Amino acid sequence: MDPTLRRRRSDGSRSRQLAISKDPARDAPSHDSRDNHRLGKATLNENTITFSLYENVELDTPHDDALIITIDLAGVSFSKVLIDSGCVANLLSHDTFEKISRPDLAINKYAPPLYSFGGGSRVPLLGNVAITVKTHDSEKELEFSVMHDLSPFDAVLGRPWLHQMKAVPSIYHQCVKFISPTGEKTIYGNQKQSRSCYMAEYPKMFPKGANQPAVRDPSTKDPEKDLACTISLDPQSPEKCVSIGRDLSPKIRDDLVVFLRNNINTFAWSAADMPGIDINVASHDLNVDPTFKQIKQKRRKLGPERAKAVNDEVDKLLKIGSIRKVQYPDWLANPVVVKKKNGKWRVCIDFTNLNKACPK
Repeated sequence: MDPTLRRRRSDGSRSRQLAISKDPARDAPSHDSRDNHRLGKATLNENTITFSLYENVELDTPHDDALIITIDLAGVSFSKVLIDSGCVANLLSHDTFEKISRPDLAINKYAPPLYSFGGGSRVPLLGNVAITVKTHDSEKELEFSVMHDLSPFDAVLGRPWLHQMKAVPSIYHQCVKFISPTGEKTIYGNQKQSRSCYMAEYPKMFPKGANQPAVRDPSTKDPEKDLACTISLDPQSPEKCVSIGRDLSPKIRDDLVVFLRNNINTFAWSAADMPGIDINVASHDLNVDPTFKQIKQKRRKLGPERAKAVNDEVDKLLKIGSIRKVQYPDWLANPVVVKKKNGKWRVCIDFTNLNKACPK
């Protein structure tokens, strides 16, 4: 089922698709106005949504996966919710509606019809239902069109949810971002779940009895086509592994493994293996503009879970000598704790003020 849908107006005419200007040069905004708009937006940091390259570090790339997220619908968490910016309605499967099973929820059978993108076929609906969608500290009540079958998805969040949340989805970054009263929030997608949904629907793409082209599950890697293999350098510490080319000749491979094992101490297997680097080898200097005022940020209180993550990280860095205690610093910045896709915490420092004082 193609989730890209549009509504037909009650008067029988099709909704307006796109208004094309007869005079683009006259109707298009000037470069100056667009530049001023961008500059104006750039100053509102608290209302700016950004996507960074580091957000792709833990993704399996390259990919063309759909954006599947986990979200709370009427107090129940569902992990197969498709984000589709081309869908004109929020869709809910009947199975999902049954799993919610709340007595105050009832399907309104008098629902506006939905039509496929081409307008030729009408999508059968069981009706509409109002459901509360909650994520982070944001909670919205939205109308869902209930369908008999929406497999393999639990629900589809289309433009109504995106517009009401003022959310910006990025399939490339596998996440959705929006501004909440407490700042920018991110909902991360699940590549494994996305590929599982694709594989579940793959057999349905072909008529019964037709020969299906062989396809490999993209969530699993084919070792026969992998260009690298992993070897352990220390039998007593199997986790100390490196990857080398699979297509090396036996002699070169053996010589390379012997060389790597003889120089195993040159590898930094953890932060504890890097106690310090001589400044004659490398050093870092901040080009701070002396005219800028030194800023000590006000302390931001963290929740128990985030505070524990910061304390653990600080204790680890203190133990290995990467950081040291100082008294009355000229610059003081708060830690920023971000949850990674694997469930662990990444501890960063808010260098917003310091970055502004360092001209490029």
